[in-house]
Amino acid sequence: MNNSEKIAAKNIDEKYLYRKRYNVYIMLEDEDVDWYWDESEVLEFDRMFNEGASLLELSQHFCRPTVEIALMTIDRDLKGLLGADRHAN
Repeated sequence: MNNSEKIAAKNIDEKYLYRKRYNVYIMLEDEDVDWYWDESEVLEFDRMFNEGASLLELSQHFCRPTVEIALMTIDRDLKGLLGADRHAN
């Protein structure tokens, strides 16, 4: 690595790696997750979730592991596409 590459690498480290990590844990590293859903399934998921279906009910209905249902819930929530928080006080 030449000097300009070293400087560029240092600048990248300082800009993006502001928090060094040791003994890194990678989420879902060992999971075999199916990231793909048909649009009709997503709409059905939204409907069922908003009607109060549980994680287990959704998992059984879509024949998917709970990790995939949880990830879909997070995805739809971050996009603001789920109803109000069902468990809010």
